[in-house]
Amino acid sequence: KIGFEKPAYTLYLGRKSCPLSHPLAPEIIEAQTVADAFKRHSDEPHGLIAVEDRADLGLIDSPLRTRLRMDEPGDRPNWQFGQRREYEYVPTDQEEAS
Repeated sequence: KIGFEKPAYTLYLGRKSCPLSHPLAPEIIEAQTVADAFKRHSDEPHGLIAVEDRADLGLIDSPLRTRLRMDEPGDRPNWQFGQRREYEYVPTDQEEAS
């Protein structure tokens, strides 16, 4: 947590030309699943939860949206990319109320 609050190096998103616009506000949240952690994070609706491994959500039996992203590095010298599967979970109104 301290490393995120006072990083030794400049943090950036993907490229060094994309530094973070706001300081991080890390929280340690104890939860059984990733979905529970996002629910506890805020009372505000938080939208999508996206992961690369369906098991990371802890919602194996829940319906999820699957998207194919063309951002998996392939042939680096030719700047070619392959498909990457991403799973999205959107909490229902009933789940957000609980």
